[in-house]
Amino acid sequence: MTLGYVDERAQDRDSEGGLWARITSDPRGGGAVHNALPHYYRQRHLMRDLLCQVCARAPARNQEGDYLFVLPDGPKSGAAVDLEGVREAAPPVCLGNAEDAAARCPRLTRCVALWVRRPVLYGVFGMQYALGPRGLQAVGTRMAEYETPALGWMVAIQMVRQLNGVTVDRDLTAHLRDLGRARQDDRCPRNGGA
Repeated sequence: MTLGYVDERAQDRDSEGGLWARITSDPRGGGAVHNALPHYYRQRHLMRDLLCQVCARAPARNQEGDYLFVLPDGPKSGAAVDLEGVREAAPPVCLGNAEDAAARCPRLTRCVALWVRRPVLYGVFGMQYALGPRGLQAVGTRMAEYETPALGWMVAIQMVRQLNGVTVDRDLTAHLRDLGRARQDDRCPRNGGA
């Protein structure tokens, strides 16, 4: 048994069989970057085709062909962390948009820039449901891996990839964090003066 819509359409499911929440807003995006939940179908398209999360064009790739992913809220400066196999819903990004986002988004003052060799399609993030004494009940938001029974009880809002073959780009991470801090410094008045 799996969840579905009575009037299900082709776009309601992704190519792996995940059921998606319906949304009516314009998926083209554009304009200023806001830290809100992205348009479900746009995020799915960008993550499926590995396109830049901002401009929907080819993301940055290094000489080895690895994709650039920028994760917000990374470890504090100097902290070592193993990001191999991390599961991520933010699509890759091109370098210009990574720099622009870092200069505008307070969350990116602790970002980490990763070059990813194999961003493997993992599953979806969304609302999980279960049958209870009163019928179908929402259990909570979580991830469900493709090709598992849990997928049949999910209504997805984001596609997730597992990032394998990860290399942290310390120089780019420092550069992006500096852009964010410079923006914060410009907005915060300094004490001193006369």
